[in-house]
Amino acid sequence: MKLTAVIIEDELDAQVLLANLLKEFCSEVHLLGFASDIESGTELIKSVKPDLVFLDINLGNECGFRLLDQFLLKPFKVIITTAYEKYALEAFKYQAVDYLLKPYSPFQVRQAIERVCKLEEGTKAYTKLKSLISRSKPMSKISLPSTDGIHIFNVNEIIRAEADRAYCILYFDINAKIIISKSLKEIENLLPNNFFRTHTSHLINMDKLVKYAKEDGGYALMSDGAKIPIARRRRVEFLDLIQSNV
Repeated sequence: MKLTAVIIEDELDAQVLLANLLKEFCSEVHLLGFASDIESGTELIKSVKPDLVFLDINLGNECGFRLLDQFLLKPFKVIITTAYEKYALEAFKYQAVDYLLKPYSPFQVRQAIERVCKLEEGTKAYTKLKSLISRSKPMSKISLPSTDGIHIFNVNEIIRAEADRAYCILYFDINAKIIISKSLKEIENLLPNNFFRTHTSHLINMDKLVKYAKEDGGYALMSDGAKIPIARRRRVEFLDLIQSNV
């Protein structure tokens, strides 16, 4: 399986060494970036949403664990990299997958990645099963993380969702909108099957559809007045849904 990762490490030599080890011995890992302190590391993780974070404990005068405190939910695995054994217990409390003591060997890095892969496979299998179950039965409420906490929504009040880079904007009946810390694909997997992906950037609630208009290449007119484009490859399926009164 493929894993995306970032390295949070304040020493350039250590960044380069770990990156080279991953490149040579862990081809399934795709590095998305580096950071050297808590602020830039937090922004990097929020921006690229990696599967895995390599985190040094000593980031200048800062403690790497404080970076993990920035995330109410942690949709990524963590491997601690440090020269000190004394942080092992705290790493366990933060549910780190592995604890690599510097200087670490290629074998240790390889073992750590294999451990992450096994956990990721289990997590993805569970998520897929959970999604299938949730989409096969009526859903009244859904909980989703935003930048300021976890919000509980009535599903039938959601009109549509729009991609915003690595985030997603939900639009509601009450002329409100909120930014959610999940991608549009993740939102699609969580919502019931009356939500339809009309376009790479748009997901709509078919119960809130007012009209399908043929002009401008075809678009869905929603109850909030939004005109949502219909991708050419999705148009036949979309029209079939309308004609079958879904």
